[in-house]
Amino acid sequence: RSKENRFHGWGTALSLVTAIFTLTSLIQYSQPSDGWVIISEKIQYCTFPLSVYFLFRFSYSFFNQPFRRLNIYLTTGTLLLLVLVWIPDLVLSNRISIKDIQLTSSYYKEPAPGPLGIPFILICYIVGICTNIIWFKHLRYNKSKCIPYLIGFAIWTVTALHDGLATFGMPTYIYLMSYGVLGFNIAVVWATTEDYLGLKEMLENQNVNLEGLVAQRTAALEQTNRELQQSITELSLTQKELVRSNGFLKEMGNTAKIGGWEIDSQTREIRWTTETYHIYDMAPDETPVYEELVQFFHPT
Repeated sequence: RSKENRFHGWGTALSLVTAIFTLTSLIQYSQPSDGWVIISEKIQYCTFPLSVYFLFRFSYSFFNQPFRRLNIYLTTGTLLLLVLVWIPDLVLSNRISIKDIQLTSSYYKEPAPGPLGIPFILICYIVGICTNIIWFKHLRYNKSKCIPYLIGFAIWTVTALHDGLATFGMPTYIYLMSYGVLGFNIAVVWATTEDYLGLKEMLENQNVNLEGLVAQRTAALEQTNRELQQSITELSLTQKELVRSNGFLKEMGNTAKIGGWEIDSQTREIRWTTETYHIYDMAPDETPVYEELVQFFHPT
């Protein structure tokens, strides 16, 4: 698979996970039963390690960096965190807490954190921030792509920190992480679009170079074809001149009754002209061998 297919795929997966987080948040705002509140919150918690994992995959594939060894640790850690979410009273308890959101006319219900709730959030938060290392490494060479991404991630991080503190008791006017997710997705789309435009420009330049090379090769082939046609014409004229000369010599030999012959000194192969066959009254396939040839001439 190409680089573009890989990072587009991971970007899509990241957007899907953040959309699931937003959807479950809306479900909790609608104040469903306690059972649905717990399930919605656990799904939201599952999106945290998944988002971190997809962030790493998107970032490394975006810059076409090797990921095999790191992938083993991240995959193992992500699966472990997902399992922990669904163990009762470990990351989330079954006790429902009521949050008074000051800018809304209703309250917000969510499960109270379990004993591993805070470590779980901190691990996802810290590892997620580490995904920016590769973006900072390429910041010097890809500012148009890296800066919007880092700004979007910073907005997401601040809103996630705000919502995390609100979950653990800080008074708040509104939960902001869904808006931070939207800002980050816009940044991802921006970086992807910049990469696409850069790729498009590169392909256009290569196409121009290819067209120039094709035109150059076509001109060279046309020149070679013209030279070949000229050589064929000259050869045809030479053949016609040779046929005319042979016909002229044959006619002169018939008129003057003069024949000719030759012999290869090494192979003793003998060749006669047509008139020589006529002079000796022999058929063209009756050319004598060397020993018989000497009998046709008067001894000196």
